[in-house]
Amino acid sequence: MKKSLLFAVLLSFTINTTVQAQLKEEAYDLWDLLLGGRVGASASTLTKTGGDIKIWPTATVFTEVFVNPHLSMTFEASYVRKGANNVIVDESRITPEARQRYQEEGIEILLGPNNPYTYNLDYMNTTYLLKYYLKQDVDVPVQVAFYTGLNFGTLVSARSKVQDISRDIKKHLHGGDFSLPVGVEVILGRKFTIDGRWNWSPRKISDSEFSEMILGKARNQSFSLTVGYKFLVF
Repeated sequence: MKKSLLFAVLLSFTINTTVQAQLKEEAYDLWDLLLGGRVGASASTLTKTGGDIKIWPTATVFTEVFVNPHLSMTFEASYVRKGANNVIVDESRITPEARQRYQEEGIEILLGPNNPYTYNLDYMNTTYLLKYYLKQDVDVPVQVAFYTGLNFGTLVSARSKVQDISRDIKKHLHGGDFSLPVGVEVILGRKFTIDGRWNWSPRKISDSEFSEMILGKARNQSFSLTVGYKFLVF
């Protein structure tokens, strides 16, 4: 009797384990939910400024839900730094009267190639993506997905630096930004990911006379490369 009971328990455990393993190896389907995170580096610049690229670490958390085996929707939250190095202010945008007026207010606008500016812009981002998987074949260790969507950023801080002068310029910039991400994700073993993404914003960041003079019609542009891990919740 005891042997029969032990055999039944072992058989039940084996069947349950086998079923669970099979379920985990199946292609993702409607309403399958995944959670994950990514870390890596982001290279950003400000268009139309002639500035150099800035490279910063970046981190993201995300959730992904499948509409069908080929299509999923992803929501991401991230904190990113954007900006540019070695920006030379276009002197044609600054009139002597405006420069004099700001100087009287204690804001010195330094000009010329010997006075390059550095801009550090910090954003809290939320991103909505529509992702297409080429093929979900559980026997193939590498999967590929392409995606696009919308990214919305809230400006947390913004500073400019020239020589040893650092200035808070947040009030001179738009408090929000949005961009159009386009990217590709390579999934290894259905859990580990490599993600490459390009982000371009159609909106200029300047929102005052002062920022128009030092930044013109500059827009955010960036490329990121990250690695991550995701897992099936249910």
